[in-house]
Amino acid sequence: MRHHPQTPDDIHAAPDTAAPAPLGQPWSPWFRSGGGDLVRLPSDLVELFDKAPSATLLGDTDELLALSTGDPDADWLSVTYRLPSGEEVVEAEVARVRNGISVNYTEPYMRRRDPDCLYIGDDGPTDKPRYSEAFGQDFKVVRAATMDWLATQDLALFFFKTGFGDLGANALAITPVNAAFFGLGLAMLQGIIPPRELPAGFKPTVFILVAPPFRHTHFDGRQIVVHNRLPGRHEIFSYNLYPGPSAKKGVYGTLIRKGAKERWVAAHCSAVRVITPYDNVVTFMHEGASGGGKSEMLEQPHRLPDGRLLLGRNLITGEERLLEIPRTCELEPVCDDMAMCHPSFEKKDGRLWLADAEEAWFVRVDHIRDYGTDPDLEKLTANPSVPLLFLNIDAVPRSRALIWEHTLDAPGRPCPNPRVIIPRRIIPRVVNGPVPVDIRSIASTNRNLAQLVEEGKYREDLFYRLNVVGIELPPLSERADDIPLLVQHFVSKYAREMNKDVRGVDHAAMRILLAHTWKGEVRELENIIERAVIFAEGNMITPNELPPLLGKRETAFSFDAKKPLKEAVADFEREYISHMMRLHSSKDEVAKALNISLSSLYRKIEELGITPQS
Repeated sequence: MRHHPQTPDDIHAAPDTAAPAPLGQPWSPWFRSGGGDLVRLPSDLVELFDKAPSATLLGDTDELLALSTGDPDADWLSVTYRLPSGEEVVEAEVARVRNGISVNYTEPYMRRRDPDCLYIGDDGPTDKPRYSEAFGQDFKVVRAATMDWLATQDLALFFFKTGFGDLGANALAITPVNAAFFGLGLAMLQGIIPPRELPAGFKPTVFILVAPPFRHTHFDGRQIVVHNRLPGRHEIFSYNLYPGPSAKKGVYGTLIRKGAKERWVAAHCSAVRVITPYDNVVTFMHEGASGGGKSEMLEQPHRLPDGRLLLGRNLITGEERLLEIPRTCELEPVCDDMAMCHPSFEKKDGRLWLADAEEAWFVRVDHIRDYGTDPDLEKLTANPSVPLLFLNIDAVPRSRALIWEHTLDAPGRPCPNPRVIIPRRIIPRVVNGPVPVDIRSIASTNRNLAQLVEEGKYREDLFYRLNVVGIELPPLSERADDIPLLVQHFVSKYAREMNKDVRGVDHAAMRILLAHTWKGEVRELENIIERAVIFAEGNMITPNELPPLLGKRETAFSFDAKKPLKEAVADFEREYISHMMRLHSSKDEVAKALNISLSSLYRKIEELGITPQS
């Protein structure tokens, strides 16, 4: 990763970027540095606002909505920045549509959250990568350059509170005016406080600062987000305009930190209250990582045109298994992605209580590919009672954004991450306030939490709260029998999406896939098969369509210096023979490759305890 020294004056908003509309109000009457009657603000931010050409304080989402296209009367805005080289980069194109604002990022990479974008800028305890170690420089240097650059921009500012009610933190967002759509998304997700409603002595402790061009000038085009945790102050520097890493995950990180200090849990979960046909009421809470099906728990099952439910399809024969259920349970959504489990909610009834920590939901709609897939969601987003923010939805100015019209990453390849931000107040049957949880599932991790507790790296009370029933799912590399089924599923999926006649993988390619270690688990396999389908020239995927290094990695083997020679040799033989069995389709081929007889191979397999899973 290279690091380019910059002077802040070298980076400017492009001249065709619209000037700020006369919305909001000047910042200065509201801020005080270190004291005063109104807002208490750090002195370096007061200095920043004094230097900036303008700093406009906004008080509601309507003002951010108006600024999203540069001017309330404008239909379109190209969010553009000029780099020191003179090149102008377009970060996003913003269209005013009949049902809100539609944003499309010009790079496919920017249309989804980079899972490796988070860095820690301070020296406090963390299990995340540190900025100084990754980039070879103290974050203070780039922080100073960021503040200098912001001082050259027209700025939009607004206050909000993180989390539920008054239990979160006071916060301030600072973004260039020409990136007001990002502020709109943040204000929809976390709320916005009108200046006239600020309590006396309001003191923000969470700050989100947005500097998009640094992605190009400092970080090789990557979407970097840096958390800088100072005493009494948590700064989030967003060096990109995709809301996921900062407006959502960044705020979630501040809640985790606050909860750890105050002994409560910020949960990455969805929750729904289910009312059965017999009027039984049960509340489900589902915890898990992104992509773990949290939002889907809030949706009714998608029905075929005849009303039946498709349970599954045989990947080989195409046979479908269907179910007829005339009536399902009623669903009352509680939260979509982030909840606070605060002790003040509890009623001493032995149950966990939670409340939604967000004001809007960041709903992924990649499963909505045709009109009629989910009529309720389609109606809600096509004709909402308030404007929505659409991301990666193909819509032109003054049209109606439709959630099945996904932006294309490439010809015939829809973006896999179309989103819409929906205020929870317009979601039908939404539950407000804390609710008790009856059934809770599933907290997932790829780390040994018990070991981390022993090492003092994970909270013991949180571990025992989560560890009620544990289910261990072996890594994909230990489930070799699953790989051919998953491969065929992903081939069928992407061949159908791309309208290509690709039917499977040949034996040579399958041997390579079976031999791979799959550190990225099923997602890595899916990405490789998607790539292979794109490049496939015939109806079968061959090794030529797989990444070049996939079949060339050597078998890794770690030695235990404390073991006797005989045991170490046995470990090596077990590892090596298992590796060769994954490479070849029959034991006869394995024996030939090892230059031993078939009977010797069988004897070794029995002596070493090698199983198909090995």
